[in-house]
Amino acid sequence: MKKNIALIVFGVFIELLFILYQLVKTSPAQTVIKYMVIFSAAFVLLIVVYLLVKKETFSKRDILLVLFFAFLFQLTLLFSQPEMSDDIYRYLWDGKLQDFNINPYAYAPDDPRLTAYHSEELPALVNFPEIKTIYPPVSQLVFRLSYFLFGESVTGMKFLFILFQVGACLVFYLLLVEGGENPVLLLFFAWNPLVIMETAVNGHLDIVMVFFMLLSLLFFYKQRYILSGITLAGTVLSKLIPIILLPLFFFNLLKQKFLGGSRGAIFQKSPPGRRRQLRKSGSFLISFLLTVVFFYAFYWGSAVNMFLTAVNYSSTWYFNNPVFSFILMLAKSNPLAHLISFSVFTVIFLFIFFSSLSFEKKIFYAAVAFILLNPTIHPWYLILLVGLLCINRWDGVILWSGLVIFSYTVVYRFKLTGEWSDSWVQMALQYTPLLIFLSIGLFKRKKKFVF
Repeated sequence: MKKNIALIVFGVFIELLFILYQLVKTSPAQTVIKYMVIFSAAFVLLIVVYLLVKKETFSKRDILLVLFFAFLFQLTLLFSQPEMSDDIYRYLWDGKLQDFNINPYAYAPDDPRLTAYHSEELPALVNFPEIKTIYPPVSQLVFRLSYFLFGESVTGMKFLFILFQVGACLVFYLLLVEGGENPVLLLFFAWNPLVIMETAVNGHLDIVMVFFMLLSLLFFYKQRYILSGITLAGTVLSKLIPIILLPLFFFNLLKQKFLGGSRGAIFQKSPPGRRRQLRKSGSFLISFLLTVVFFYAFYWGSAVNMFLTAVNYSSTWYFNNPVFSFILMLAKSNPLAHLISFSVFTVIFLFIFFSSLSFEKKIFYAAVAFILLNPTIHPWYLILLVGLLCINRWDGVILWSGLVIFSYTVVYRFKLTGEWSDSWVQMALQYTPLLIFLSIGLFKRKKKFVF
């Protein structure tokens, strides 16, 4: 099958799946099953079309075709309701408060002083209304823009996220070109149902974080260190998770490590003097810090509440992580299990940091380690790992981005019974194939990739 025909045929098939998702009306519990079935079918089609075209040379016209379908998929799902998650209602509430010049960090949604701003849906649909918001200032800026443009519209906010998705796809492609990689890998990001459905259906803001993350990497490779520092700050100001990557950026720049692939060509043949190294790393770090300070200055005095919420979340909650569940089973104490999990991640991060791995692998493996040892692994958390495939391809992440759909069996049970609890069965369905896949890869190291 010719490359263009394959892209069009499979693009149409995937589009028909998403149209079917929109047309078939179901109850809330049945919607979870519908979501899982459509997701799984789209993921299988993605793998098949990739296998058909992976050896082909992709032109800019082919890339435009991939981007066209990616945008079409998102628009098709734009008007669907976010049945899998209610996070977007917190986004809308935060945006509404800011539109009325109220600091979202200062009050929890159920604070009686905010009663005058209540509507039929907000904050009634906000989960954990007794907890102050956890989302950093750049996310808050997006929320505010959404409310200013679209009011209390789920569709309007998701449309903004789709625009970030289009931008992330373009930067993903540029990073593939920068690294001398096959542009066909863009399929795993642009057509991945995880990225598409978690953005266009559930309306998660992780795509904003990924956009800034990829843009920071691109500027880093182009030696635009001030812009790289600013956009990395934008990443951390969208979600706090990427702060763990700052030391890897800074010390790689300080030591002028070879970045791997054709990207290594960005450095001069003769190493610069110590003073120039310090100037480059200093400009990167200062631009990062000034950007962070600038945005937090708008919420000075109350932004600490966001960090308190983050600490509470990261030290108490857990979901869909067999590693943490095993630690919890041994420790028999939730706080102790969280402490052990964090300690293990710290050790692994230090090992990655001081290793001889390339910059790309350090960034990628640090993100993977964080997700794997985070007590909570929601499906949309993997969007970051899928986005980083442009600098370090790992088939395990590709497979995981499909298998993670099994975690929604917990949501299905919740819709039916009102009970939310982890299930070893769903984790076995999700992680056993992944473990087998990775084990086979260790025994067949000569064959670098499966997909």
